[in-house]
Amino acid sequence: MSTTTKRPKLAIISTYNELCGIAAYTERLERYLTDDFEIEVIPLDQSILRSDAPRRMKLAEAHINDICSRLKDFDAVNIQYEPGTLGPTGGIAFRRLKRIVRASRSLSVTFHTFAHSGGFPTLRVLKALTKLKLTDALNTTKDWWRTRSIGASVFRLLKKEQAHKHVALIVHTGREAGFLKLDYDFKNVFNHPLSFLRDEDVDDALTNSSRDAFPPLSTVPADAKLLGVFGFIAPYKGTLTAVRALRYLPDDYHLAIFGAIHPAEIHPHVSLNSYLEEIMREMTGYTDTAKAEDLSTGLERIAIEQMRKNRSDISHRVHFMGSLDEEQFAHGMALCDTVVLPYLEVGQTSSGPISFAVELRKPIVGARNHAFGQFARYHKDRIDFFDIGNHIELADRVLHPYTRPNPNPERSYRTNRAVYVAAHTPGAAMPDFDSKPEIVVRAHAPKSIQSPAEPALESVRG
Repeated sequence: MSTTTKRPKLAIISTYNELCGIAAYTERLERYLTDDFEIEVIPLDQSILRSDAPRRMKLAEAHINDICSRLKDFDAVNIQYEPGTLGPTGGIAFRRLKRIVRASRSLSVTFHTFAHSGGFPTLRVLKALTKLKLTDALNTTKDWWRTRSIGASVFRLLKKEQAHKHVALIVHTGREAGFLKLDYDFKNVFNHPLSFLRDEDVDDALTNSSRDAFPPLSTVPADAKLLGVFGFIAPYKGTLTAVRALRYLPDDYHLAIFGAIHPAEIHPHVSLNSYLEEIMREMTGYTDTAKAEDLSTGLERIAIEQMRKNRSDISHRVHFMGSLDEEQFAHGMALCDTVVLPYLEVGQTSSGPISFAVELRKPIVGARNHAFGQFARYHKDRIDFFDIGNHIELADRVLHPYTRPNPNPERSYRTNRAVYVAAHTPGAAMPDFDSKPEIVVRAHAPKSIQSPAEPALESVRG
């Protein structure tokens, strides 16, 4: 779209100015699209929308009413959709989503968590039943049914609205795009991997990052190799797996944990988060003495010595970096020799840190979960995979990677921009990025990673 013509008015409904990956992405998206749309971000107030307290529920309803009343002034609306940002339960979130959808003249919905449960988790339920864990089996069944029911309700709502208004769906994997087309026959489905950094952001991070800007790294030797894990410290991030892997790496490897406990996990009178406690026990080599004695019974002396070595204190090689803003996040990642992403499988379809790592041209070692497997289809041969939880394989991938960084990612922020323009243009098809690499990549690799013996790399097929 030309900047000389009148730009359509686009409302983006999203979390904003929050410690939240969706909020961070929305802030970036706002910058990408300013030449194409007259944009206003309408923030979702998480302090009331997530609450089930009666007074806050009333305030939340008034908040949704206010949002809906404003949408008539916009040519199009985009919802950055994550059920938890709209309500404390799936049912409440769906009712609020329905009101926003019906108040919009033209609409796109970006799914950050795909509300489709897949097949029934038969093996998990049977395993719980064989161990007589009836509550676990029942909860697993209920969770599956709830996800399936709410997901289907969302898709039926959007399919119905599609009959009389422009509705586009934006997802972050080809798998989800295929599901929406084949199972629900949606007309306007777009897919792209998340992208956060513009060319100037990449150049800034790669040329201006310094360990001096990060005091926790002051004790790290200059020649040490730095691994980085990124995001909130939580079980699904797999931070514990990375700490365990550090024991199988040479002593000159250090691990920086860029992130902190999620604000929602800070509870009154809790002196130490339970997952953080697990990580600290692993770092210090703490082992319950009684259990250690039981385990050592009958072992040969050499095996006992090896076990003690593996349980040594490695806390001097682990560095907690705390909660960082987006610029610090990028600069911190730029300092890392390898980005480690040991996430568990939790049904998410996208990840901010893995997108940052690709954009910053960093070596990546990631867990083989569904989201990363789909992401790798956009960025071929960029991720070294290891099985979820296998810290020994993780260490081996760090030492012996199969892949190497690509100076020109096959998808970039330009991809995101082109998708959003197409999604809000009735009749437009999904952009063909493979045949038009000029709208995907920059003309040259960042100066900081060009080899002095080689000319700047041109675009993928340009």
